[in-house]
Amino acid sequence: MAHRNPRDHQAYGRDHERNSRMHESIKELLLRGINTTIHTEDISDKLVAYGEIESIAFRFLDERGWAFVTYTTREGAEKAMQELSGSLVINGQRLKLAWGNPEVHNTYQDVVRTKRALWLRVVSYLIKHQMGPRRIIASKL
Repeated sequence: MAHRNPRDHQAYGRDHERNSRMHESIKELLLRGINTTIHTEDISDKLVAYGEIESIAFRFLDERGWAFVTYTTREGAEKAMQELSGSLVINGQRLKLAWGNPEVHNTYQDVVRTKRALWLRVVSYLIKHQMGPRRIIASKL
């Protein structure tokens, strides 16, 4: 039997305690497997029975996506998770339900903003130098 370093156990204990406190404050659920036929009203109609919803935010990659549903209270999110986990169907689409992570949600928004800002810089450069697609290709040859 392998012996653990007591310091490892102490570090795990602190991390576990911090993560538990963080999880207790999360009021956000993540719905995976969403397609473009599902709208805010569809989600709200299904989930409002468990508590007041603060916001619903969609993210899509091609035709598939996910939604972040934020309740006003942790209790509402817990009720929805307990009742719907493994059985959530909206518009005939079976969705996976998980606890959201506000840090991940915010990181995603930061990435989107950064990509958008970079794309705007590229487009402004192309307009400024009167470069269309053909001219860009020719300049690379």
